Amino acid sequence: MQVSQFKWDRFHQVDVFSLVEGDQVIVAGSMVTVAAPAYEKDGQVHLPAAPIEQAVILVDFSDTAATRAMDYVGSSVHDFGDGTAIIAELDGSTDLVYSPRLPKAELEAFCQEHLERYRAFNSQHSEAIEEGEPVPMEPWWA
Repeated sequence: MQVSQFKWDRFHQVDVFSLVEGDQVIVAGSMVTVAAPAYEKDGQVHLPAAPIEQAVILVDFSDTAATRAMDYVGSSVHDFGDGTAIIAELDGSTDLVYSPRLPKAELEAFCQEHLERYRAFNSQHSEAIEEGEPVPMEPWWA
């Protein structure tokens, strides 16, 4: 059984039995933290896990490159609380990532440097983004 595992700044498809405590994965449309290894019982796979508490969403009305990039892709900025942030949906609804995970000042500089790429992405997918449809972006920063 494969699940989407979040590692640093992207999701990877991994076998559920390779997960260890502390891994973050999407299961049944929710982002969870693995509490213990997966096991099989009566022909069903079980994964002990706890939901990830979503951080309080702070609305930022400043005109920054990160805010504009976020608007261009129709996603939000996730603050990890360790000084780093990422433009991504980490609520488990999708596995889409729109920027690398970077210290906040570096994320702002990254978005400023690549703002035209975000603008072009929006131009190409504006109808879907405006409808709230998730649109994948190939990570060029890999």
